[in-house]
Amino acid sequence: MAGAAGALVSAPIIRPGRVSTNSALPTTVSRMERLSLGARFRGAVELHGCSTAAVEGGTKLDYTAVADRVQGFVDAYARAGLGREDTVAVAAVGSAAAWQAIVGAAVAGLTWIPVDARQPEPILRHILRNSGAGLCVGFALETESAAGAHCEYLDGTTVASTSWRGACARGHASSSDIAYVIYTSGSTGLPKGVLISEDALSGFLDWTAAHEGLARDDRILQNHSIGFDNSIWEMFSGLSAGGAVVFPTADERRDFELLLRLIERARVTVLNATPRQMTTLLRAGDLLGRQGSFATVRRLYTGAETVTHAAAELILRALPPTAYVANEYGPTEATITCTLGPITHKVLEASASEPSVPIGWAIGDATIEVRSGDRRCVELGDIGELWVGGRCVSLGYRGLPEETTERFAVDDDGTRWYRTATSSGPRRTGTSSWAAPTAR
Repeated sequence: MAGAAGALVSAPIIRPGRVSTNSALPTTVSRMERLSLGARFRGAVELHGCSTAAVEGGTKLDYTAVADRVQGFVDAYARAGLGREDTVAVAAVGSAAAWQAIVGAAVAGLTWIPVDARQPEPILRHILRNSGAGLCVGFALETESAAGAHCEYLDGTTVASTSWRGACARGHASSSDIAYVIYTSGSTGLPKGVLISEDALSGFLDWTAAHEGLARDDRILQNHSIGFDNSIWEMFSGLSAGGAVVFPTADERRDFELLLRLIERARVTVLNATPRQMTTLLRAGDLLGRQGSFATVRRLYTGAETVTHAAAELILRALPPTAYVANEYGPTEATITCTLGPITHKVLEASASEPSVPIGWAIGDATIEVRSGDRRCVELGDIGELWVGGRCVSLGYRGLPEETTERFAVDDDGTRWYRTATSSGPRRTGTSSWAAPTAR
């Protein structure tokens, strides 16, 4: 996800400039070897076969039915001549079929590239050319035009289900296997392809499984475009528990009233939304007389931009008093999210003098440090650059060795770091830092 401008990093400082994980939150799940995304899906089918896996447009699919559709994509990739380590792009906004295409790629041992199909054709062409994708799976005619001469095109709507065979090309997650390549927004130039390993993705999913406490009856809204990495959290965080992903139709994505009705009708329990979207939805709900749309939501995550105290108060008032609300921060290069902080009335009161709501503690594999220009941790009260380190850090940018060298570093102990270009400074309280990301 994108950085949250003007955010706070609230965490114990274990040495000047260093932000530790929060001891109140789980940082590891087990010492067992991590599973690849494909192996996770196979396990979900075995454990939760008859449980609802996807909800879209009034249709419900259980894990067994989804597995048959996933196998259809696995077979289609084989017919296209793709083998393990090849790359497939999936161009869509968000749908159950696009999700199945991505899972099919993971099961087949392919590297997958989630692409927002709404982007201008020159950007789509750049992504497909830079990614080296051998195949582009699309769900609209415009995508076929963008694929052009860069790769083969497969109309995802024509892929038929076949009987699930349960074979998985990658069993355990490896730091050398690329799970996916996701492209930055390109706000400062052409989008850059961020390489995320199976190990990094697995570590994030392990942590979320332990922290979120999801269950089979949870309904997770697939709210973001698949080109935004929070969509990966939405699509796969419920696998271990057998929860279901709720996919809005194209009309529901465009129309706030229809989206509010979907949240009510599908009884969405887990939601990830930017503060700007939440504020807009809540105000629309007030105007439309749908103030109770979020009555079933029990966990809400927000971030990707500054979370103001006003937005946080609005969210807390709209959700049930027992709901868990959290602010998350993490550059795309740190595998979706690297810090998480609860939002409560007590937190808002304690941070009232700060420019925004705290983004919390480092999670999972992540370590946060504030470093000076010579790469040393800054002293309390000084300003430096926020660095994210650990197994969550990307392997670099696709085809951009100079930019990779500039933005990534490896310590003598082998720890990999990403330089966020975020100004930050630990406060003398020793409990939080202020962060103001620059454009990426």
